[in-house]
Amino acid sequence: MVVVRGERLDRFLIRRWEEGAPHGLGDRSGRLCVTAGSIAERNLKRSLVAAGVPASQAAGYSSIEEIARTVLSAHHGSRAALVDGALRQRAIVEIVSAATCEDPETELERFVSRIEWDEDAYARLTKELEEYFRASNVGAADEAARDHGSIAAVAEELSDPFAAWKSSQGVAAFGEIHGVLQERMQALPSHVYLSRSHLVAAACDHLAAEWEAVFPTIDWVGVATVNVFDNPTIRLLEALDDLPGGPTVTVFGRSGTREDLVARMTAIGMDVREVTARQPELSEAAADVLAVAHNEFEGLAPASGVELIEAPDHRREVEAVAARLRELFADGVVPEDVVVVARDAGAYRSVVEDVFTTNEFPYHIETRVPMANVPAYRFVKATIDVIAATSTAPDGAVGYEAVIDPLRLGLCVPRADVGSWPVPQAEFLRLEEELAAAEDTSGPRSLAEWETFAVERAGPEWEIMSAYVAWIREQADLTVTDGAWLRAWIQRLLQRHIEETVGADVESPAGPMVDPSRGDLSSKHESHYARRVQDQAGRVHAYVDRARAMTPEADSGAGWELAARAVGDVMGGESIGTRSADASAVRVVDAGNTYFLDAEHVFILGVSAETFPHSFTPPTFLHEDLFDAVHDVAHDRVDASGGDVDPHVFYESRQSQYNQDLDLYEAAAGTSAESVTVLHNYLDSASDPVAWSSFVDYLDPDATEDAYVSRIAVDDWLPISGAAGEASSAGDGGDDVSKHGVASAWSELAGRDRLRAYAFHAADADHVSGPSISPVGLTRLALWTDGSAYHETIRPRIDRLTTPTFRITVGESDAAFAGSLSPASLTGDPVRTYEADLYAQCELKYYFYQYLFNRDGDTIDRGRIPESRRANPTSRFGRVPRVLREQHVTERYQAAIRAVIEELAPDRQADLGSFSDPSEVIAWWRENAPASAPQSIAQSLIREYKRVQSELAADVSRDWEWVTERTITVGDVSLELGAHRVDTVRFHSSDAATADEETVDAYQLPVFYVAERGAAAYAPKLCWEPPREGAMQPQECREVCRQCEKSTWCRIGSKFDLDHRLHGTALGYDAPLGAVFVEQGVSGPSGRDGYLIDQPGTDDGLAAVEQTGRTMSPTTWERLAESWRTDLSAHLESMQGEANEPSVYHVDREFVAAGTDRYGNHTDSGDNGCATCVYQDLCQLPQQVNER
Repeated sequence: MVVVRGERLDRFLIRRWEEGAPHGLGDRSGRLCVTAGSIAERNLKRSLVAAGVPASQAAGYSSIEEIARTVLSAHHGSRAALVDGALRQRAIVEIVSAATCEDPETELERFVSRIEWDEDAYARLTKELEEYFRASNVGAADEAARDHGSIAAVAEELSDPFAAWKSSQGVAAFGEIHGVLQERMQALPSHVYLSRSHLVAAACDHLAAEWEAVFPTIDWVGVATVNVFDNPTIRLLEALDDLPGGPTVTVFGRSGTREDLVARMTAIGMDVREVTARQPELSEAAADVLAVAHNEFEGLAPASGVELIEAPDHRREVEAVAARLRELFADGVVPEDVVVVARDAGAYRSVVEDVFTTNEFPYHIETRVPMANVPAYRFVKATIDVIAATSTAPDGAVGYEAVIDPLRLGLCVPRADVGSWPVPQAEFLRLEEELAAAEDTSGPRSLAEWETFAVERAGPEWEIMSAYVAWIREQADLTVTDGAWLRAWIQRLLQRHIEETVGADVESPAGPMVDPSRGDLSSKHESHYARRVQDQAGRVHAYVDRARAMTPEADSGAGWELAARAVGDVMGGESIGTRSADASAVRVVDAGNTYFLDAEHVFILGVSAETFPHSFTPPTFLHEDLFDAVHDVAHDRVDASGGDVDPHVFYESRQSQYNQDLDLYEAAAGTSAESVTVLHNYLDSASDPVAWSSFVDYLDPDATEDAYVSRIAVDDWLPISGAAGEASSAGDGGDDVSKHGVASAWSELAGRDRLRAYAFHAADADHVSGPSISPVGLTRLALWTDGSAYHETIRPRIDRLTTPTFRITVGESDAAFAGSLSPASLTGDPVRTYEADLYAQCELKYYFYQYLFNRDGDTIDRGRIPESRRANPTSRFGRVPRVLREQHVTERYQAAIRAVIEELAPDRQADLGSFSDPSEVIAWWRENAPASAPQSIAQSLIREYKRVQSELAADVSRDWEWVTERTITVGDVSLELGAHRVDTVRFHSSDAATADEETVDAYQLPVFYVAERGAAAYAPKLCWEPPREGAMQPQECREVCRQCEKSTWCRIGSKFDLDHRLHGTALGYDAPLGAVFVEQGVSGPSGRDGYLIDQPGTDDGLAAVEQTGRTMSPTTWERLAESWRTDLSAHLESMQGEANEPSVYHVDREFVAAGTDRYGNHTDSGDNGCATCVYQDLCQLPQQVNER
């Protein structure tokens, strides 16, 4: 006979202990308590100990699965084990793939042919197969105990023809898949079982033979927190009840599922006796909450300890809980008397950590976290991944991130005798910068090439890198012989990491006015998690050894690919739970882990429709009608006396899932002795309304005028003054905080919240909605902030936002020069042309780039412009300013042009003139181009080829050379022109020919390459259009764009800048023919623009050299050159500053205001480039100027 009780197991045991004679030390009670999991077991023991009952003497403790494992371990003589779930799923995928065919014949083939298979479909199939195993007990050795036929019979009898067809085909396919799985299991030892259902089913067959041996003293078994009796479980309880002289079985069920459990046992013929439960000792608040959930509440309003709170989102729910906790703690409540519950506490984990840490509440979240988030697992997985990639394709390209990820995550190379392990952050960042730049230039490389790259460099970080890459290649040459070898390898790898990190301190995140030390009692050391990962190596061992049998097509032989898959499936799919070491902490738990807990106050989060109770997920491959029909049979709600259907079958239904969640809700609410606060979010992520859960809607919670219902408005983020939102006067001591309907003083807020409030109200402006705080209130709030945080962090930020900094002063003592850098190394003579470009556009843009971004530690390469052309930030330089991306090609492009000029076609006209058409030029380039050269150079060569043809026809000779740099002196300062091309042009006259070689004037034509389309005209501002007829184009950088007709809507990257290479050309060459800008990758005339000078003797041949937008006389050129000299001198002198004086960089308020607003919208004043500036987030001036 099975006894069913409706009370808590812990209170039953406590009562029996108090009623009986005390046991002697070490005596056993003969009782065995069976719970659903380890947390419920731990809670049960704690409850007994808290009541003065020795838990180890009151009873023994186990679970259904552990009982089955113990019985089968005794039967086999070896520890019973399960096939890893991920390996089982891979086997299922193989079976389904093998059943795919064009002409399906079997039920499985027909089933497979009607499904579109992807990763999600395989996951759903695996889940539904697990449910099928639980429903049918197909793992039983005795054919009579297998209920596949019963489920098939129910499917055939469904009244809906479609439901009957779909379910019948699905059940038949499940049976065939199970048959193939069982065939593969034959190759594994007999103590290994396919699933938990197979394990329990097998235990039923051997229970009678092994019970006395494994549980010789047990005469009473109490089952609690198990609210579902599937087919194998009910058969195990039935076998336990049928044991001759066996123990008495007592089931403890809550009101949600107790009726279902009784009906389930009655349906299969078990003798069940229900014992009238004693009235549970519930508080008035808990009793009312549960009465509402059961629709049995008869009052007008619940007890005073019940409160319903509606919040816009999860964070606001937790913020509301924090506000209540502050009040409770102020009244003397201790944290251990508070429990915070959610259907899934993991969904609230990050929010609880933030809010509770900010409020300095001690807390412990009793939920599990994925092992995939643990750095120790991640570096093991990343290491094996790169080894597997190298082992499979030794010469294959590997990205730098894949190569260095193990080092980033904490890998310590075994037996390495160089450097420090794990790699120090500073050294790792230097490695990452260099490797990223190398890949950006030349793309991914093979591991051997990365090793060569590392060996060629000096420094401690490169010694580490060389040792690491050499070790990776060494491991790739090894063979993963079996699971034991891989287990030992992983354990050695993790052991080295543990030894190197065990001496480090436990780090806690901190911030202004936040002290996380109160929660450090439960913080775990990094080596603790590494040890937890190391403990999983045995499961990896088993996975590898069993993979050959379970997935023979993919894993017939061992290797690093199988190792990577095993580590990912086993460790990556595992989760970690930690116990709280803080006995006085707020407990944050899953609803399923509230059994046997007691507290004074409970907060239940997320009590929303479709969340708690959880929405039922209908089956994919079967029909929901089958689940309902089987559930009715299993609970004796239909006539199954015909003999075709065994009532042991089991499937869950919508109602049964609701009842299970009702059990959880009852367990959560029943922990409270004084108050129950129920919360939910009334908006989802798309701001659509979310209804209350059916557990509370019997109270009509929408009636927010009731005192027990509070609604937090969407805009109720920050404290406001006065209870009604009106600013209090200076003398009334007002400025209280109105938050969630509860007034509390500024001093009672969390420190971080006070800082947030102060920052908000101090920066309050006309565009901020809502009431403003009074000056007295602002001062009072400032007094409640932490002094150092206020002075060092908050006040500078407020000043920065409320008083825009239009002027930045940099002295020799500035932090920028804390290392070996000096002011001269950053801004000294000579000035580069691109630096002058940045300065001419905006002095603050020059400051941000020159001082903050264009540097690598204590070194700076002013002759190099960052390679990246990407719009998103790079690791070293952030976002490269548009003017540099637009007007300058990469070093790789320059190197290729130089190779053409100096190596491939040094005699320009002879070499390029030898081709008969452009296709030959392209073919020649493809054959002779350097390995890293951009393909777009071919288009530029086509244009050069066409120029050569016209020059030869006009009897013009034109040679080229590559100039690495050229320095031009301008007063006391100099300008470095940088690498560029210089052509020497001679115009021959037929009537001047003599016997000797004619003497012809040679003119110099500098050619500069630009990156973006249109930049050939933008750089010298030949795009300028006069605002009125007859207007002259100014030649000062700022004015040339101000006075342009198109200025209002022009958005070029070089706006307000006249490319200073033009200035250098005018001042640095004695016999110039002009200056030409060439766009990379453009073969047409539109890709070349600039100035040409009509020098003496060039009349007939100038058009053959170039066709640009501007041709002028030497006199005009001289006039322009003088204007450029004046503008350049002003720039250079300002950039250099006064000797021994701080450098000052500033921008005009009018210039900032005359552009776009803070939303990036155009204003009537036009675009000044601020909206697209890469440093606008650092600058903040456009936002502040336009807001005012």
